[in-house]
This record gives sequence, C-alpha cells and structure tokens, in this order.
Amino acid sequence: MSALPPIRRKILRDIMKLVCIFGLLGILLMAVVSTTGRTPPQLIRRNYDSISAAARMKVAWNALKHADDYGEKSVAEWKDYFEQALQFEEQNVTETGEKEASELLRRNWEHFLKKGNSPPSSEEFRATLKILEHLVTLNEVGMFQLAEKNMRLANNVVFGSLFLFLGGIVASIFAADSISGRIAQPLRRISEVLQNKPQLGHKLKLPPPTSLEIKFLSSELSELWNRLSELDKVNVNQLIKQKSELEVILASVEDGIVVLDNSDKVSHTNQCFLEMINLTSHEEAMGTLWNDLPTASTNYLTVRETMLHLIQSEIFESEIQIESNEFKHIYHARMRNVIDAQSEKQGRVFLFSNITERRQRETLRRELIDWLSHELKTPLQSLVMASDLLCTKKAEFGEVQRLLVETIVEDVARIRGVAEEFTKFTQSQHKMLELNLEPTSLGLLIPTWIKPFVVLAKDKGIEICYEDFTSGLVILLDKNKFSWVVSNLLSNAIRISPDKSSIQIRLNASDSHVDLRVVDEGPGISNDLKERMFEPYYQGKLEEVSVKSGLFGIGLSIARNVVEAHKGKIWHEPNIPRGTVFIVQIPYTMT
Repeated sequence: MSALPPIRRKILRDIMKLVCIFGLLGILLMAVVSTTGRTPPQLIRRNYDSISAAARMKVAWNALKHADDYGEKSVAEWKDYFEQALQFEEQNVTETGEKEASELLRRNWEHFLKKGNSPPSSEEFRATLKILEHLVTLNEVGMFQLAEKNMRLANNVVFGSLFLFLGGIVASIFAADSISGRIAQPLRRISEVLQNKPQLGHKLKLPPPTSLEIKFLSSELSELWNRLSELDKVNVNQLIKQKSELEVILASVEDGIVVLDNSDKVSHTNQCFLEMINLTSHEEAMGTLWNDLPTASTNYLTVRETMLHLIQSEIFESEIQIESNEFKHIYHARMRNVIDAQSEKQGRVFLFSNITERRQRETLRRELIDWLSHELKTPLQSLVMASDLLCTKKAEFGEVQRLLVETIVEDVARIRGVAEEFTKFTQSQHKMLELNLEPTSLGLLIPTWIKPFVVLAKDKGIEICYEDFTSGLVILLDKNKFSWVVSNLLSNAIRISPDKSSIQIRLNASDSHVDLRVVDEGPGISNDLKERMFEPYYQGKLEEVSVKSGLFGIGLSIARNVVEAHKGKIWHEPNIPRGTVFIVQIPYTMT
C-alpha cells in the first residue's frame, strides 16, 4: 500500500504521451509541407527556363534568316547565341518528348552549320520554328500539369493534416477521459459512501485507495469522521444539559413565556403561562398546535386573540386583562421573532409580564397629584392675595423687609407656575415635554432665578457665588421649564451643604454647547444613591449630615426630563476634596 504511485505522476505521464503524439504529428506535417512547398516551384522553374531558352533560339534563328533586320549582332554572334541556348535546353530536359525535340533540333542546327554562312532555307526555317514551338508547348503543358499536381498535393496535405489532428484530438479525448476517470473514480466511490449518510459513531468504510493522494484523503476523512463522532456525543450531552438549564430558567421566570415554531406548534413554555390559560402540565401543550390546546378557558381565548393580533400587525406589544381568583390582572404582551445565524426565522417567542401592581401605583400617583392640585388652589389664592397686599405696602418697610417682600412675591409667582405645570408634567413624564423655545440669554436669567435662594442660604451662612463666562450668549430655550432645573439643583445643594460653606454656579459656553455647573461642599453621593438618584420618587439617605428629605423625590427626575427635552445631558461628578458637581450641557447651533 505504501508503494502507491502519486496521482500527479500518472497525470504527468499521460500528458507527456499526448505531447509526444502531437509533437510527432507536427514534425511530420512540417516535413510534408516543406517538401511539397519546395519541389513544385523548382520543377516549374526548369520548365520556364526551357521556354526561355526556346525563345532565345527563336530570336537567334530569326536573326540568321533575316540578318538585315537584326543588325545589333553579327551572324557569328547570333550563331553563338543560338548554340548557348540549345546547349542549355539539352541540359534542362524535364518533359516527355522534350529530349527527342532537343535531338531533332540539334541535327537541324548541325546541318545548318555545315552550309557555312548562308542563311537557312525557308523549309529549314519553318521546320526549326515548328520544333521550337513544339518545345515551348511541351514545357507549357508540363507547367500546367505541375501546377495541378501541386494543388492536388496541397489538398491532400490539408486533408491529411485534418485527419491527423482529428485523430490526435480523439486520442486526447480518450486520454483525458482516462485521466479524469483515474481522478474521479475513487472520489466518486468515496462520495457514494458519504451520500449513504452513515451514522455517526460507526466506522467509516471507504474504498481501497488507488493513489497516494487518495490514501491521504481517505485517512483524513476517517480521522475527521472519528472527531465528528466524538463531537456528536459531546453535543448531545450539551444539548441535554442546555435543555435542562432552559427548563430551570423558564420555570424561575415570573413572566409567562411560550415559544412557537414556524408551524405554530408549542416548543417551549413555563408554568406561569400554563397557569394563565388554566393548563396543569407541560405535556398537554408541548408539540401541540397553538390553536388546538386542550383548554376552554376564557383566558386562553383572550391570549390567543392577542397573540394573533401581534402576529398580524406590525406592533409587537400589547396589553391584556386576565382573570385569576376573581381578580383581574393586567399583562404586558410582547412578541419577538427567533432568528438563527443565517438570519432566517425559526419561530416566535411571546412574553406576558404582570404589570398590575405598576398600573395600581400609577393610578394612586395620579390620584395623589389630582388631590395635591386641588388642595393647592385655595392656599395659593390666599398667598397671591397676601403677597400682592404686601407688595403695595413695601414702601413703608426697611431695606431688608422690602427684599423679603420681593422674594415672597417672586416665590409665590413661581409656585403658581409650578403648580399649573406639575400635574400635566407628572402624568405624562414618559412622553417628550412640549417646549416653548425662544431666544434666551441664560446668563442674564440665572441671577433672577437664584435670587430667592440667596435669602434662604444666608440663614445657614451659605454663600452662593455665580460666575458667567458666556458674554450674554443667546440660545433657544424654554425659560419657564429650564428654571426648574436651576431651582432643583440649587435647592438640593442648599439642603445638603453644611453651614458656613459656599455653592458655586458657573456658566460656560463652547462652539457646540452651554455648560452649567452647580458645585457644593456637601457630603458627596454614595454608591447606592448614584445608581438611582435620577429615578422619580426615590429618596436616598445621607448619613454624614442631618438634613431633611425632599418633598416627593422627583426634583432630579424633573430636571433630567427638562434637560433631555432640550436634547442635553445632566450628570454628576465628585468635587475634590469634598462635595459634588452637577453638570448640565445644552447643545446649540452657532448663528
């Protein structure tokens, strides 16, 4: 088996045979073409030379007959001219009968020379001319015969070459078929074994190799087959493990989950979903068409209708009500397509989240807001009337009292604006705020907004410092709603700042955004508070200082919503060595 020849050597040997065959054909054709192309012109040239010699003899013979008409040469020179042409013709005999004509012509010429210098008689003249014409005719006929013979030979060479090349092509086809057979036959036998789909875990029975390469290929295929068998065992174990893990996960999830394949059969579900549709075991649902589950529960009909709506519509989320223990539960239904690695849909997964408690909290919150809005109306009206009355009497007060009156008037106006927006904003906090954008100089408005807080900060000995580096920059802003951001950040800073500390407010501008920073010297923000401080109604505890909590815990939530409505960002950073920096960035476009 180790002495198997490489298939490359076999192919090379067969190709060399073809090269040799075509090489011999080429040499043979070249020899034939060279011979046939060279011989006929040489023979035709000799005929032409004989005709030319006969023409010269005819001219000389005419000159000897009519000497007066050919005075350029003497009689002796014409005789010598005739003799040379006759000798050439005698040595250039090519055609049948040409030798006899040359001999007859020699006899007539020698008879003429014996007469001396007298011209040839008319009978001699005509007889010699007749012999010369016969000689020309013989060579002309020979030339035409040679041309026809050469044409026939050329045709024969062409047809012979054609047949030789056709034979070479046929031989090449058979040789190529033999080569391809040697290559394809063992591969075909191997592919037939694989097409029979042998089972993994069994030995792969391959045909005996016929070449070294096929031997290597068979060895590698057997090795790969053994590896696949081992991996198949591992994959089966992993699939069993993953199935068990998936069942544990589905059982532990509080949401109802059901997975349908492309034929709308249930492939996975959990106990929570089974309880929703009043089924007791997984066996009743697994592998069953979704529309044929063995239950007549009204919840099942409701869920089925909802799932059908999610499949048919482009909206993949909905809400439904499910009755359980004579109590209605609200579920948030979602559908997602299951996509494989080739981006093909393999099924659908439906999730049903119980949001009953969340909806109850939202209802309680709305009721609370409605109650607060109603209860704030009467005291606000009284405060407005009292502040207006104080404002009419402020000329009678001292400087400090006038400042306090002005602060009360401004705060009452601000509280009234906040109360009007409070209910609408809180009830629609998940929606984008409607802004009334207008050109505003933020640097000029901030002093007005922080003025009421200056008096409050003085009671704690806190100094509020404001720095504006925007040079009166005008940007598009909702000045009423953005005042909530400044007031919430500043009130929080005053609430947590220790006595006799300072709060820095800095306003900067770049080519793309305005940067507002509120820096305090408070205790900083704990890690727990960092994660949830912007959540509505969440109030963290500061253990290092004794401070009162905010009213509802929605100040930073309101600030973030207003900032994001302006397409900005708000975040916080630690202030070194102590305190916190809240940063607000509002983008704008240079005009």
